[in-house]
Amino acid sequence: MKFESYKIFPLGIDALTIEFGNEISVELNDLAIGLSKYFENNNFAGFIETVPAYSSLTIFYDVFKVRKSFPEFSTAFETIRYFTENALYYARNTVKNEARSVEIPVDFSEEFALDLKFIASNNNLSPKKCVEIFTNRSYRV
Repeated sequence: MKFESYKIFPLGIDALTIEFGNEISVELNDLAIGLSKYFENNNFAGFIETVPAYSSLTIFYDVFKVRKSFPEFSTAFETIRYFTENALYYARNTVKNEARSVEIPVDFSEEFALDLKFIASNNNLSPKKCVEIFTNRSYRV
């Protein structure tokens, strides 16, 4: 798995975000999910949770537990930054997300698809074509 660079920054006083880019990329999403799985399976004292997004991951932690458990670092953020950078090796080299398909029933009748005619009209399409465009692909969630 390749990625060009990443940014790590604090999100408030009790969270760290690592951003892998700002593009739609299955590869970057796999990296965020892989890193999340790593921390879920190898958490540290003070770990609360991870929240993966499309091309980033936020790690929430208890500042006081992190500081008490890892006094060799100057701040809780620096501690988690260190853990995150070390965990990147794992995420880069072992990510294998197992995809599964879930079929979600959708009702495009006038009763439920309240904006279908509006969307079709604004895009110079028929409602049938809008439905076709929407349903002819798989979505990653």
